[in-house]
Amino acid sequence: MTERDSRRRQILDAVVGSGQLSALAFYGKGRDTDVRAESLRRMVNPLLDRGVQRLIIESRQGRDQRDRQVLIEELRRLARPQPSRYVHLPPHGDPLLWVANALA
Repeated sequence: MTERDSRRRQILDAVVGSGQLSALAFYGKGRDTDVRAESLRRMVNPLLDRGVQRLIIESRQGRDQRDRQVLIEELRRLARPQPSRYVHLPPHGDPLLWVANALA
């Protein structure tokens, strides 16, 4: 992303200020695949508690099946129902995927 930090803050303020978005952010250290899996595990309960109906996950070419596996295993472990829908999209596939890039 080429925006300056001040511009990123301005974009985030506008998105969050709209009242149409709430966000969860997780941070970890280690291998990308391990951190991503742990982040997915940690977000399952909070997302379901918020009544999320649709989960959009940024696609990682060739690794989407692992994401699905992690989500299904965590939902089973917690004995929670699956969200009505989750989908992997490319980074440009949904504007809300840009929020994570703005935070990075």
